[in-house]
Amino acid sequence: MHFYTLGQRGGLEIGGVRGGSGDPWYVAHKHTERNALIVVAARERDTVTTAALRTGAINWLAGPPGAPFMAGVKIRYRQPDQPALVTPQADGSVHIRFDTPQWAATPGQTAALYAGERCLGGGVIEETL
Repeated sequence: MHFYTLGQRGGLEIGGVRGGSGDPWYVAHKHTERNALIVVAARERDTVTTAALRTGAINWLAGPPGAPFMAGVKIRYRQPDQPALVTPQADGSVHIRFDTPQWAATPGQTAALYAGERCLGGGVIEETL
């Protein structure tokens, strides 16, 4: 189960529902205690979106800001910057609230923060909110 990521479509090796639409299935949740993957059909994709997340400690490239700020945030490779309010926390982590809910933000992956073309830093996603 730990080899699957939220939003993953390929490699699930499950079929459709008889008489169903034939839509693809996506990993929506992972229940580690039960060793279970929860999957949803494409029409239920919005259950795999999140409006906010929390990272671990951020690796700042130019020093940590002292107040909340707007930034472009990437949570996947080649993704366009997504506008978000970034709120630094006392423990070095940040809380990120996106202007638009994001597809499949996955704990363990990286959130990179940008001001235009300049990378401000990044950290590992710890929790979606």
